[in-house]
Amino acid sequence: MRMKPRSTHELSVEQQLYYKEITEACVGSCEAKRAEALQSIATDPGLYQMLPRFSTFISEGVRVNVVQNNLALLIYLMRMVKALMDNPTLYLEKYLHELIPAVVTCIVSKQLCLRPDVDNHWALRDFAARLMAQSCKTFSTTTNNIQSRITKTFTKALLDDKTQWTTRYGCIAGLAELGHDVIKTLIIPRLSVEGARIKAVMDGPVVSNIDKIGADHVQSLLLKHCASVVAKTRPLPDVVDQYKADYGYLGTMLCSHVVKARAQAAFQAQTVNRTTLTITQPRPTLSVSQSGLSASSGSRTPSIIKVPSSLTLMSTRPGTPTQPSPPATKYIVMATSAGAASTQQVITLSSSQSGSPVTSTVPSTPTSLQPLVKLESGNTGAVSGSRPLQKYIVVSLPSSSSSLENKGSGVLPSATSPISMESAVKLERSESPAANTQSPH
Repeated sequence: MRMKPRSTHELSVEQQLYYKEITEACVGSCEAKRAEALQSIATDPGLYQMLPRFSTFISEGVRVNVVQNNLALLIYLMRMVKALMDNPTLYLEKYLHELIPAVVTCIVSKQLCLRPDVDNHWALRDFAARLMAQSCKTFSTTTNNIQSRITKTFTKALLDDKTQWTTRYGCIAGLAELGHDVIKTLIIPRLSVEGARIKAVMDGPVVSNIDKIGADHVQSLLLKHCASVVAKTRPLPDVVDQYKADYGYLGTMLCSHVVKARAQAAFQAQTVNRTTLTITQPRPTLSVSQSGLSASSGSRTPSIIKVPSSLTLMSTRPGTPTQPSPPATKYIVMATSAGAASTQQVITLSSSQSGSPVTSTVPSTPTSLQPLVKLESGNTGAVSGSRPLQKYIVVSLPSSSSSLENKGSGVLPSATSPISMESAVKLERSESPAANTQSPH
């Protein structure tokens, strides 16, 4: 049986330089460089070959700095673990045997700093406990049983009467971060025991200031995590005497925390259903392209018009001339037919493109007006087929401001106003495409 020899994956020069810069920045004194390095670890997709070296760097760094009680470097190394776990391209299962012991060490170690009564090593324990809970949630399976093994480790230290307050705090924090079920099963049943232990330190003779500070932090941690679970599992009403009987020394304070938790949950239930949806939409524009001949130039430049909705319109209207529009011209259009009364329409035309003709219909008697000028036009786009011709007599009217006297041999009926006929145009229009010949008269 032959064993395949182990092969060492060497890093390239660039990777070695990158590893050196990242590790120095993560544990260095410059916070800006540290932030950039952690951001690179959390997002760079090409770190898989350097992952064994990163895990070894973290493991060895925790082992050395716990002995030296270097709190700052332990915090920096835990931030590196957080960055590695946040990188979605890294496969950390093969390196959990180095990362998990380093994280658990920062949770339950007896002393993490040189001055436990002054330095905030409690924040490091809380942060490491959250990392441990994230690791259990991400990597725990029925094969490795990471969460059950970690739970046993914390519970064993918690049940030991000789456990220091710092280690006890870390065990409670680690169990509490694993979820409400763990709190309900392992922490709440021990509230009376832990309360008696806290009371012995707080009310008894002062042994050391460190123990008193540790007992106070453990009490705050228990009330913080247990109040929300008790508020969900314990029925109303909240009676202080019952809490004292069930939870001992911590019963009174736990009752007040539960009341606050219930009030906060009721307030959130009233406001959580109100959801505001805001949609920001850019203002659309309308692009109008006009082509045609204007009074002075061949084409007009397109113009941009802002409208409430998105629309693109291509128009081929002639350009509007820049000269002022002439006054409106009035016409009387009389449609004549054989043996029937004619219909007289007064149409006011304007040269402005925006205006539309105003038409009024006035019935009148048949007339024998003879035109001076005769024009004929035919609609070539109409439906084919011969139809009788429609005859229109168009009489031009002078504007009201004209000072000319109405003279001449007008043949308009007396029902109309006295008008001098300057010109009469007889328009014969046919809807037949072939109606292009002149009228016999």
